[in-house]
Amino acid sequence: MTKIIHYIFCLFLCCLLFQSNAQVGWEDLEDEEISFENSEIVEGVFETFLSFQQNQPKEVIFYELKSNALVIKDSSGNDVKIHARKTWGFYRDGELYVSDNSQFWKCLEVGRLLLYNVVEYRSSGFIDPTFGGTNVQRVEVSYFIDTKDGMRNRLNIVNLDPYLSSEASLKNYKVKMNNKRATQAALLLIAYNQLNPLKIRPNE
Repeated sequence: MTKIIHYIFCLFLCCLLFQSNAQVGWEDLEDEEISFENSEIVEGVFETFLSFQQNQPKEVIFYELKSNALVIKDSSGNDVKIHARKTWGFYRDGELYVSDNSQFWKCLEVGRLLLYNVVEYRSSGFIDPTFGGTNVQRVEVSYFIDTKDGMRNRLNIVNLDPYLSSEASLKNYKVKMNNKRATQAALLLIAYNQLNPLKIRPNE
């Protein structure tokens, strides 16, 4: 029975995503902003969230990506590291990366809300009988950034509620969801983004 309900939910979202493409038109966008689907984010490094909003990155020559730093080439051909903790993110080859917890993470979904996963390490609270000390668990946690104000939130139905409540097609369905199901929350975020694509300033 649970699988059937989940299938119906996924089918509902697919229909919603298909219908929403016709709802997002140029007349709904402000003159100084354009939809992510109809434009390209400029490749480069966004040193601040404001530079991302304005679509004005620092143009660089990419060389290598590490978890905590981006290696670029300077005008002399020398390697230069741009540490994740000192920048907001970067865009390259159609992929947007954001900085969080001093590392770079690829955005899995781009729209009004940016969705990405972060690897966190947490103590289990249990003492390891062999080596001593507490056990540390590696946990993958989903977060999203609101591109309107730059606020970062953990992905769950509670934090999505203000966004879902603004859409008639989503606000009534959210009450049926389990707050602990991150996958379902991600599907709702994707559905919301289809109705609310990323709006950025054109690069001039």
